[in-house]
Amino acid sequence: CTVTGGETHAGGVAGSAGANSEISNCAVSGTVHGRSYVGGVAGQTEGVITVCSVSCTVTGVDFYIGGVAGYAAGQSEVSDSSVSGTVSGRSYVGGVVGKTDKTVTGCSSDCTVTGVDFYIGGVAGYANTGSEVSNSSASGTVSGRSYVGGVAGYTDGVITVCANRCAVTGLEENIGGVAGYADSHNTVSNCFNSGAITASGNGNRSGIGGIVGGGNWTNTASTIHNNLSIGTVTGRINVGGIVGSSAAPLGIQDAWNNYYINAPAGTGNGDVWVQDGAV
Repeated sequence: CTVTGGETHAGGVAGSAGANSEISNCAVSGTVHGRSYVGGVAGQTEGVITVCSVSCTVTGVDFYIGGVAGYAAGQSEVSDSSVSGTVSGRSYVGGVVGKTDKTVTGCSSDCTVTGVDFYIGGVAGYANTGSEVSNSSASGTVSGRSYVGGVAGYTDGVITVCANRCAVTGLEENIGGVAGYADSHNTVSNCFNSGAITASGNGNRSGIGGIVGGGNWTNTASTIHNNLSIGTVTGRINVGGIVGSSAAPLGIQDAWNNYYINAPAGTGNGDVWVQDGAV
């Protein structure tokens, strides 16, 4: 198909799918383009999208651009779907979803994912409070300005059992192999990064990490554990093999059993404390 939307809500199958909808066992190839809320399957969904395959060029002018769904809102679930091709937009850009409020599971992205500004991810650009991204993987490349991650550009929910093989490149801050930034309700666990993580701009280039670029673990429920990064990590300020920077010191109650090789030179206190098992 060639789908072109002049404004919002353009999708290879549906422009907008409501709360009780289900889109399943679909395949889309071609191009989908719009201004905002653009997806290879749906521009926006509040229902279920499952077992779909997308081989597309998905482009948006502004925000909420995703290989499967531009915005997976409400109690939505995107599952067991795969994306290949290119996904690009300004902000909230993801290989599978531009933004999710709830669940993305069992999905894979092999894409060139490109954002001009913020919240760019290999699977999800922005994973909202209470969301879960699980059993998913990304390969290809991910690039943006800030809040750029191999799995999610930003999370305030759970990311678990995910793998990133993308080269992840940002210009400024909060660039991570799994999440660019993990906010105070996050759990990042049992994840793997083998991609090269690079902050390439001329500014501060701060908060660059093999698993999480920057994060906030002040909430007692937020944790980062059982993760492995073997990718190189390159930046200027607060650069770490696991975490680049944290809003407060990470203690053993926050972080444990995280491991890396290819530690950045001069890692210092930009990394998780030695007590957490980062070797």
